[in-house]
Amino acid sequence: MTVLLATHRLLPNVLLQAREACKALDLAARDWVRGIPHVAPRVVIAGLDEGARRIPGDVMTLLEATPALRLVLCAQEPLVRPRVVLGDGRVCVVCPPIDRAQLVTALREAVLPPVPPPPREALTTRRFEVLRRSHWIAWTRGRAGPAIALHEQHGATVVLGGAARDPSGIAGAMTATHSDADREAALSVLAGESGVAHLSHDAREWLMYWPADRGQLWLYSPHRLPACWNAVRGIAAVASRRLLRIAAFPDDQLVAAWSDVPSADHALAPIRGILIDGGSETLVGLDDIAGRHDHITGLVMEVR
Repeated sequence: MTVLLATHRLLPNVLLQAREACKALDLAARDWVRGIPHVAPRVVIAGLDEGARRIPGDVMTLLEATPALRLVLCAQEPLVRPRVVLGDGRVCVVCPPIDRAQLVTALREAVLPPVPPPPREALTTRRFEVLRRSHWIAWTRGRAGPAIALHEQHGATVVLGGAARDPSGIAGAMTATHSDADREAALSVLAGESGVAHLSHDAREWLMYWPADRGQLWLYSPHRLPACWNAVRGIAAVASRRLLRIAAFPDDQLVAAWSDVPSADHALAPIRGILIDGGSETLVGLDDIAGRHDHITGLVMEVR
């Protein structure tokens, strides 16, 4: 799969980061200055001059000649969001500071088509990813990692571990028009000792149901203070409660790690250290932890 790098339109440091991002995803990077390539590329990475509000003419000509081509456009000034997706996903505009992790995320979205939720019988697979317009969800499981289920009615609900008998009922409880007290009572019956993370349909709110003594749950964002927040401690701080509601923002990353094996804290300890690397790098870190500790399941939910 080929990625064109518009070398004449990219700042030197951004061009270097683009090459590294292509390498990380095992994509073939080709320099491009003008003309239509003989072999159709999948993505072109180009720059947007400061103050410009239009796709450069030569890049636009390339897009018009190659209908399946996606564009990652690197701006030189702040935007309303760190990453703005336009044209039904065909154009992704990123703003500074632009680094490898940011470009890896943009390229991953460009080269991977949306995947439907896995069938129930497929939920035992080692690794899974799904990309939607408003969010990205991925998980990785060790060979004996706890079960995990995804439901995408009225938002995205993920259920981890425990002995939940009715994952669809849990998703329904998360989205029902109940008070949070009634919701928590229903979840205590339906979810039991499972962990549940829900992102609302408009990607503006997180809702978490989490036993305080099970696994780890972190909320990370470069736009929050603190950037890494221990959600388990936040839940535990409210006496006798397991339900937490908090606003969601673009680039939020909810990271969970779960084990049904007692005293797994030492295996889960490295989780915080991998958060700052971004979505794809966080998943790589979780994959490594689950590979070394086969009783662990790791989850990433990222708001786009």
